[in-house]
Amino acid sequence: MREAQKKPPPSQLRLPPLELPPPPAHPCDAGALRVGFLWTSTYDSEFANNLITMFETMVPMCVETEKGCGRPRSAGAQRERQLEADASIQMWWFSVNDDGDDEAGEYKARKRARQVFGERFVVLQSGEQRPDHTGYHEGVDTAMQIRRHNLHMLFNLPGWLNEMTMSISGAQPAVMQVAFKGYPGTLGAQFVQHLISDAISSPPEYAAAGYTERMVYMPHTYYPVGNYATWKREGGNGSRGRDARSRGPGLQRKHYALPPSGTVYGAFNDHYKIDPSIFRTWMRILKDDVSAHANSSISSGEGGNPSVLWALKHGAEDMLPKVAKKYKVQSARLIFSSFFPKTQHLSIKALSDIFLDTPLYNAHSTASDMLWAQVPVLTLPREKMAGRAAASIVAAGGMGIGIARNEDDYRQLAPRLARSTRRLRQPGRALSREELARSYLFDEKVFAAAMLRCLRLLAEAHRLAVDVYRGRQFHILVAA
Repeated sequence: MREAQKKPPPSQLRLPPLELPPPPAHPCDAGALRVGFLWTSTYDSEFANNLITMFETMVPMCVETEKGCGRPRSAGAQRERQLEADASIQMWWFSVNDDGDDEAGEYKARKRARQVFGERFVVLQSGEQRPDHTGYHEGVDTAMQIRRHNLHMLFNLPGWLNEMTMSISGAQPAVMQVAFKGYPGTLGAQFVQHLISDAISSPPEYAAAGYTERMVYMPHTYYPVGNYATWKREGGNGSRGRDARSRGPGLQRKHYALPPSGTVYGAFNDHYKIDPSIFRTWMRILKDDVSAHANSSISSGEGGNPSVLWALKHGAEDMLPKVAKKYKVQSARLIFSSFFPKTQHLSIKALSDIFLDTPLYNAHSTASDMLWAQVPVLTLPREKMAGRAAASIVAAGGMGIGIARNEDDYRQLAPRLARSTRRLRQPGRALSREELARSYLFDEKVFAAAMLRCLRLLAEAHRLAVDVYRGRQFHILVAA
């Protein structure tokens, strides 16, 4: 701390503050509802693919007008209260310091984003000079560029996953700012008024204790996924094309040092999410497993195959087997694989019987991916949003049986769910992709319609706060 105090502040922080223009008019003014989405990250990721899939679904659900995206066509959305008779929605995508290639990556998310947003796909650079030419502040100057579009609300997508977006939000580029998807928790910033979540990820009793934002509760889950749309785009092939019923002779457990008939517990989360408590539970699961009792040696081949824990090489693959020995679990029962190609990773992970989630920080896209591969997800919700998101995803996917109540329940559910997976993989019992897509999680139209309702409710809540209740803010519940 003393060393930090000796350092002079950066030169740009010693400059006089730049005077900002007033925020745009609030949404009760006539005209279209103008919504921006702030992004600064890689496009070659599940995160980006899920978001762009959401927008690809939202746009066809709207009536195109000269002003932009009009009312949703669904009957339920048409019945909802509109801001004004001729209200419409215009959406902008702000990509900060974007020098990406449209053809880069498997998902081609940047190219698809440009197609969806058209001329409203805006690339911003954070290095513009201040008017006095003495320096610049990245957040302020980028916020100035956004303010030229006169937005009513701006969604900060990465949140604290990228400090640049928080610097921009701090300069208040829009009259209302919303945290969504990227950072699973409160941003702790007074300049971000709302956080989109759901009742499982952020129960009201927990949100009231430490969230600085007003909550926006989505009807099923706050987490949009793009599994079904990606599968259709790939023509039923690729990373989401195969399921547990159709691995084919070319994809077998032996290729990944897995036992041919023993229980395979997948644990594909980053290693930083593994705390001592959950690792101890995993070791107890391995020791309790029936097949483990039948064979104490992983190489003897007598009496059956042992259960194993299958993880990826995230950095702790040398340490975790040593810790396993302290629990009297053979290190050979921990299998670590290199990262799989994105075009095959889901088909490979489907070789596991169950996915074991980490309560400290849950799986997000990985959880939905495993459900899409028809591998049950076992999760144990904690208090924080990051430790409850998987429970929301699992419940929306129709697999609420995988939500444990405590560590003992988690320990008992693991082998039971793994056995049920093997039964469901028998011919004629596994679900088809179309059947999976009927769930609230994988039906992209359900989420897109809810998001359109969410945008209008945010605008209406802001109007009431300004015009009626004199600054009082509201939590928002988006109806199904």
